[in-house]
Amino acid sequence: MGSNEIKQLKFCNIDSQRNINFVGRKSLLEKIQNELNKNNVVAIHGMWGMGKTQLAIEYSYVYRNDYEVLIWLAAESHEILINSYRNIARNLGLPVDYEQYEDLINNVKNWFQKNTNWLLIIDNANSVDEIYNYLPNSMQGDIIITSRNASWSTIASEIEIDVLEQEESKELLLKSGAISDSKDVNELCRLLGDLPLAIEQARAYIHETKISVAEYIKRFNKYKVEILDRGQPFNYKETVTSTCKLAISKVNEYSPTITELLHLLAFFGPDNIPMNLLRQGEITLPENLSKMLKHDLEYDEMVGIIRRYSLLNVIDNNTFSIHRLIQMVIRETFSENERKMWIERCLDLILNLFNFEQSDLESIDRASILQPHAAKIGEFALEFKIRPYDTAMLFNRIGDYYFFQSLFLESRDFYNTGYTINKEQFGNNTNQICQNLMDLGYVQFKLGEYNEAKNCLQQAIKIAESINSKELLIDIYNRYAVLMENLDRLKIAEEYFKKSLDLIEKKSDKTEIEMATYASILNGFAELLSKQGQLANALIYYQQALDIFKELYGPEHFLSASIYANIGVMYSKTNYKEAKKYLSLALYIYQKSLGPEHPEIGRIQNNLGLVLLEEGKIKEAIKLFEESLTSDKVLFGEVHPKIAVRLNNIGLAYSKMGKYIKSLEFYKKALKINEMLFIPPHQTIATQYNNIGVTYSKMGQFIEAIKYLEQSLKTEKEIYGPKSSQILDSLIELTVVLIRLNDMDRAKSYVMESYDIANKSENGNYYLSKILPQLIIVLSSKGEHKTLTKYINKK
Repeated sequence: MGSNEIKQLKFCNIDSQRNINFVGRKSLLEKIQNELNKNNVVAIHGMWGMGKTQLAIEYSYVYRNDYEVLIWLAAESHEILINSYRNIARNLGLPVDYEQYEDLINNVKNWFQKNTNWLLIIDNANSVDEIYNYLPNSMQGDIIITSRNASWSTIASEIEIDVLEQEESKELLLKSGAISDSKDVNELCRLLGDLPLAIEQARAYIHETKISVAEYIKRFNKYKVEILDRGQPFNYKETVTSTCKLAISKVNEYSPTITELLHLLAFFGPDNIPMNLLRQGEITLPENLSKMLKHDLEYDEMVGIIRRYSLLNVIDNNTFSIHRLIQMVIRETFSENERKMWIERCLDLILNLFNFEQSDLESIDRASILQPHAAKIGEFALEFKIRPYDTAMLFNRIGDYYFFQSLFLESRDFYNTGYTINKEQFGNNTNQICQNLMDLGYVQFKLGEYNEAKNCLQQAIKIAESINSKELLIDIYNRYAVLMENLDRLKIAEEYFKKSLDLIEKKSDKTEIEMATYASILNGFAELLSKQGQLANALIYYQQALDIFKELYGPEHFLSASIYANIGVMYSKTNYKEAKKYLSLALYIYQKSLGPEHPEIGRIQNNLGLVLLEEGKIKEAIKLFEESLTSDKVLFGEVHPKIAVRLNNIGLAYSKMGKYIKSLEFYKKALKINEMLFIPPHQTIATQYNNIGVTYSKMGQFIEAIKYLEQSLKTEKEIYGPKSSQILDSLIELTVVLIRLNDMDRAKSYVMESYDIANKSENGNYYLSKILPQLIIVLSSKGEHKTLTKYINKK
């Protein structure tokens, strides 16, 4: 760039004033200069309204000291080009009266070839063919071409211009002088898609009418296309609405079939439209459009035309995007019947394509690409009351997709919409409502909304039993059992697991989906048995489920990984080596099949962190816990069972480091969340009492320790019964504290109780290795050597 002192030009025919409201684009200006230094010819291309002309004008002012002559050439048509050349010739002192216009052009081209340090801006060029004969044969200066057409690589370096960065949009909008809330400014920029022409129109309208940005947003939402025809932009004679309609009209003259494609895409999400998937859709579209999408050569020709008119952004041959304002203008031009017709076509197409199975990774990948478009089409179908049954089906499928991704808040919202639609259309006692209640209840369970989950699932059971739908009852009983298990209502959980298993085991010739369901129920029942301390039985059911998944999908499928993870958790208290083996295998399969960002990865990392703690790798464990905590807060918010688990485990790690005050801080945060979520008695609350009590004991605050440990024991006895091995941890910890307090009478009571339970327990050896040393200390201190000898000999 030259000096700040403005150099006197020999000639300049740029009539347009410099736009005092021009903002941003610094990197683009620098890129234009760099490309001109290398190639002398640059083509700035992009959709109408992007500010191509304004960018070229700004470049001519910013870099004017690099040139002696600035020439502007309008190029919308052949006639305009000739007139522009005639005016240039006249201003340069060249002859203008020729019998053949070619002579005029050649004369001006000769001037370009003989002179240096000039900048020629060719504005609104249509194609290489139309302007090629007007270009100088050798380059003694620079040429900037502006065009909607994207194809200029044969003669120029191509620079695509896109929408403004949001900060640039905000800066331009605020030049209106309106006093506005930053949220309103952000929202208006979002509504206008950061399109420079639209932002400039809004700025002008706000400045002229002295309304606020918030008031403009209200008018935009009410009047839409009409307000986009108001507000005079700087140095631009057309508005967003008129420019868009004119561009669509030109495309329609060239190819009505492409116009039909625009009509279809007006109801999709604006970004990353997967044309390769849309072309696979076996669905009835207008005959010519369907033929064009299916025929490779016709499709490729269409892509070329689209790039020329820039109504769609061609990211690659298989991926398009469309600006949201173009979509809006198209939709607003429809009659009511036309709008309904196109929404129905979109609904048919997306229902045909957006359909996935959890066992099929390819269908999941396809669903992830189509989901934003499914959601947008669903919005329009809901707004205009198009085919409620199919609309509800679409919302439920999107809910299924989000549920699979462990995005439960989003899943709940879509399930709830599907339920509301079906309830309005079909009443209460139908299969659809039953399915909706089951899905909604289960996602509420995943969100920790236990009362709501319980109500939904109980309603679903009532409906399914009344209509005798065994297919639904298999799933509903299973999900209700899982809920009851998590609420520590273990007998009820066992009852409903057995009901579900009984129904599905009676089915002969099970389908693949039914076999997968069977395996999932076996897996859930095994988790319950593990929780009850029946580890051998649990392992039998885990193995049955694993054998089914392996046979259906292979050993490295994520459904098999879920069972490996559960087996790892089961071993985490008794066999750390086995626990680590199974958890590491599950983590490997999940990362391989679902990617490293999947929410399920956090659960396995958390459980691996617990194993690392036992191996003494405390800092590594804390790192895993903290990563899981951060990602889970994004997914579930601040109050959720997973958040309490992560906080508890961080507390456990700090306890192992001897940082007890820090440990208590995290334990009490976890307890507070669990007391908000669960109705006592609940094991999660008991575990928190136990952990806090143990930590107080390590700090030497034994009275506080006993208070929390007795709460833990009382809660566990209410859940599991007074003879269950599940209460042994609390008994052992209470004995430790009482020994340290030298309260041997109470210590004896607890240690004898724990010995009797462990001696009859399936995994008793693990606990007896802890209990026997306590028994020796207590009985020896009381002088009860004969009793001690009897117990040792019994062992």
